[in-house]
Amino acid sequence: MFAVEKEAFCSVEKLNEKWQDLAKSLINENKEEKEELLKEFKKSISSNIELAELAESDLVKDDAFLIRYLRGSNWRVKTALQLITASYAQIQDFFPFMSAGPPSTLDHVWDKNLVTIPLERDQHGRRVFIFRLGEWNPNKITTRDFFTAAFTLFELIAQEEKTQVAGVTVVADIAGFGFTHLRYIGLQELKCLCNFMTGAFPIWFRKVHIINNPRLFNVFLALTKQFMNDRFRDNVIMHNSDLASLHSEVPPSLLPSYLGGEQPLSLTDCVEAAKARNSYFETRIEQASVLYRG
Repeated sequence: MFAVEKEAFCSVEKLNEKWQDLAKSLINENKEEKEELLKEFKKSISSNIELAELAESDLVKDDAFLIRYLRGSNWRVKTALQLITASYAQIQDFFPFMSAGPPSTLDHVWDKNLVTIPLERDQHGRRVFIFRLGEWNPNKITTRDFFTAAFTLFELIAQEEKTQVAGVTVVADIAGFGFTHLRYIGLQELKCLCNFMTGAFPIWFRKVHIINNPRLFNVFLALTKQFMNDRFRDNVIMHNSDLASLHSEVPPSLLPSYLGGEQPLSLTDCVEAAKARNSYFETRIEQASVLYRG
């Protein structure tokens, strides 16, 4: 267990001994084996016909990028290959939902506080990702823009070594979800979101807490289960409207005021951190556009 404390986004600080121990116990990371497993992973990518285009890109030359996939697979090369293949397919199939623009172009989304991450990590060392599905107005913010903003913040924290190890706690506030939202979430949108969270992105979704979920959302969630794997389904906790239940899992010090917490409504640190890497996201969008087969 960790103390809840603030940590700047995308810190370049290396894992200390305590985090190395956590990496060993959580994701089977052994520093003596890392270099050899990385070489084996690169070789597996190069020899995979499905990944021929990816194998020729600069991404495969980036060790830090590849290590994300090994950490997201408990350092099992075969599983990491499946993960990066799924991630590659996610871009090919759903690129439009990730390409609305770099962080500097998404102020109309950031200003509504629909997706955010506090500076503090939780007691497990995880980042806490909070989103307000019911507050999203599809008539003013397109699905593409909303999804791109969310994926941008996930990409931001996926660069952090500690997050690669400890993973993420998701808190989804569903208050206000209605038929308007359903009209704008079709089969493609569902597949995109479920694929992303159940095996097409190199990050561990340790727990997903759903709060203030109306009956209509429960019906919607039941429809999405066909696109979820067992591991993800088992990590979803439904709190209904019980804030005390949520607080027993996620400290109120990490939650915004509308969830009975101590954080302000507007948390700008994560957005500013993303904007500071605007050129990085521009490059990632450009690289992904080449792979899109739409």
